Amino acid sequence: MSTKTSIIRITKEIAEIQRNTDLSINVAFRDENVKHVRALIIGPPDSPYEFGFFEFNLQFPSDYPTKSPYVRAITTNNGRTRFNPNIYADGKVCLSILGTWPGEAGESWSTAQGLESVLVSVQSLMSCNPYENEPGFESESADSDAALAYAAKIRHETLRLTVIERLEIIMGLREPPEDEFGELHLLREPMKNGHHHMAVNLLNTNDYDDDVDDDDGAESDDSPTEEDLKKIFQQEQKGPPIKKQKITDYKPLTRPSHYQTDISFDPFADLFKRRFLWYYDVYLKAIEAASCEKGQRDGTKFQNPDFEYPSNGMRGTYGYSSLKQRLASVRKAVDNETDSWERKGLQAKKDRQGNSYDLLNLVDQIRQRIKAGEFASSFDVELVDENPFVWHLTVFGPCSTDLDGAVISVFIRFPQTFPDDQPRVNVHTALFHHRVSPTNGVLCYTPNKPDEVVSHIHAILNAIVDDDPSYDPRTLVNPEAAALLWGGEDKKKIYRRKLRRSVQESMEKA
Repeated sequence: MSTKTSIIRITKEIAEIQRNTDLSINVAFRDENVKHVRALIIGPPDSPYEFGFFEFNLQFPSDYPTKSPYVRAITTNNGRTRFNPNIYADGKVCLSILGTWPGEAGESWSTAQGLESVLVSVQSLMSCNPYENEPGFESESADSDAALAYAAKIRHETLRLTVIERLEIIMGLREPPEDEFGELHLLREPMKNGHHHMAVNLLNTNDYDDDVDDDDGAESDDSPTEEDLKKIFQQEQKGPPIKKQKITDYKPLTRPSHYQTDISFDPFADLFKRRFLWYYDVYLKAIEAASCEKGQRDGTKFQNPDFEYPSNGMRGTYGYSSLKQRLASVRKAVDNETDSWERKGLQAKKDRQGNSYDLLNLVDQIRQRIKAGEFASSFDVELVDENPFVWHLTVFGPCSTDLDGAVISVFIRFPQTFPDDQPRVNVHTALFHHRVSPTNGVLCYTPNKPDEVVSHIHAILNAIVDDDPSYDPRTLVNPEAAALLWGGEDKKKIYRRKLRRSVQESMEKA
C-alpha cells in the first residue's frame, strides 16, 4: 500500500474519532505529520481507572493498514508505574492485535481494524478487575483480597498521577519530575498570553525523526522499516522474567537507543482542565470513600502481586489526606484562571485585541435568532460589565416539566484563545441536576461544533432542559443526582422531587 493511500486512511480515521460522541477517547496530531498521533483515553466509570487521563503515542507504519500501528503508553510516571498487567511501566502495550502478545485465532491484526478499534481495545484493559488481565490469573475473582488490593492501588495512583499531578504541572503548582534517566518529563514554556504551555518530554519508541512526505509523495529516508519495528518488538518481548525480585536486585535502567524525546506537543491541556472541573466531585467522593477503607489508611504500603517486579510494577503508600488537599489546590488554581479571563477580556476589548469584536457582534446576532425562534428553549443573553468574554444567560424553564417556572442563571466565560481553548460554563442557580456539579455549578455539556458559539448555546440549553436524558456514565458529574435518576423508578421520583424543590427555592430567592 502506498504512503499516500496510508495517510488518507489515517486522516479519515482521525476525523471519524473527532466527530463521534465518545467522550472517553480523543486524538490529536501535529499538522506536519499525521502518522504520529497522540491519543487520550479517559478511564471508564466504575473502574479503578475512573475518569483518569491516560495518554498514548501511536506511530503508523508506511504500509498501514496492512500492518498495525505501534502504540506506546506515556502515562507511566516517567517509566516508574505499571498501570495494568498489559500496560507496562516502560510504555509497552500488550495486545494481540498489535502483535505484542500472542492471541487466539482471529485476534491478530487485520485491515478491517483501525485507530478506533485499537484505542477501544486498549480501553477494554481498564476494567473493574484488571488483576485478571495477567496470564495465569484470569480466574481470580474481582472480590478476592488480591484483586481488591490491586484495584485499590490503581485507583490511588490514577487519582494521584494521572489527575492531580498532571494538573498540578499544567497549572504550575509543581515542578516537572525527572524521569529514570535524569531528564525532565514535562517542561513549561511561557506563552504571550501569560499562560503556560506544557511541552512534553516523552519517551517515544521511534528510532527516527518525524517522517514528513516530500512534495512528490515520497517518504523521507529516515522513516522506520518494518524490520526496525520487529526488532523493537522482539527486544521488548524478551523483557525481564516475571518473578518476585528484591529491591537490591534492581539495576538502573539505561536509555534504549530507540527512545526519542518530543518536547513541544501537549494537545489535551485545556481538555484536562475542563474535564477536571466536570469530575471534581467524583474525584472527591472517590478519595473520601477510599480513605476509610481498611488497608488504605495513610502510610499503608501498597500490596504487590507476584507478577510485578521493581522495574515494572506499582510501588508506594496510600496518602488520601494529602490527595484531598492537593485536589482542592488544583481546583482553586483552575478557578482562579477562569476568573482571570474576565480581567483579561476587558483589557483585550480596550486594546482591540483578539476576537473581542467577533464575540460582541455574536451577542447581537444571537438576540436576533432568539426573536426568530431558532432556539428550542427560551432564554436571554447579555454581557457582564460589557465584557465580550463573559456572557450571562437567563434560561427559563419549559412549561409542563420539572423546570417549569425556573429562572436559571448561567455564566459563560470565554478565554482569549477561543476556539483553541474552550469556554467554561457555570450554573449559578442552585439546581439539583445530574449535569450540574454540586461544587460551583459546573455544567457538563458537549457542543457539536466546539469552534462555534451558537453550537455551545444549543448544547448548554439541551443539557439543562432535557426532560428525558439518555444514560451516559461519562456525563455524571453529580454523583448523588445520577444515582437517583438512573437508580430505578422509586429513586427517579426522589430525583425529580429534589429537582423541583431546588427550582422552587431558586424562585423564592429571585
